[in-house]
Amino acid sequence: MPAVARRSRLDLPKKFKEWSAKLHEMNQRRVQQREWEARLKQLNPEVKAIQELFDRHMNKSKENEFLKTVYLNALEKGAVNEEAIMEELAKAIHKARPDIPQESLGEVAQQEFGKLKKLIDHTFGKNADYKQRVANIHQIMKGEFGD
Repeated sequence: MPAVARRSRLDLPKKFKEWSAKLHEMNQRRVQQREWEARLKQLNPEVKAIQELFDRHMNKSKENEFLKTVYLNALEKGAVNEEAIMEELAKAIHKARPDIPQESLGEVAQQEFGKLKKLIDHTFGKNADYKQRVANIHQIMKGEFGD
């Protein structure tokens, strides 16, 4: 028997372990993706309720509509912290106004995020329903919310 064939046969258990590990990793990613998609589906009713609250209580203006839309889209994508929401805001600003240089985009996003926070505070204030909806979104994204 040639030495090459003997060597490749000896490598089979090692290769099998490598393939098995890769397959396990792929399956883990697939499971995580399914869990993420399930969480995003759970977010939909909460985001819709927040949208209805916005529509009921918000002062209508073009800028407010833009901020509301970006905020709701960020929530639908599972953005629950300020950094993630600001990142979505920066993307939307860049898409809406490509004339803003990339270097100053973070600063503009920071200003717009301040406006968004003021809009939310002014629109909802101490609205318990809004606060409960946001709390539900946080729980869903942490995986603590029931199906």
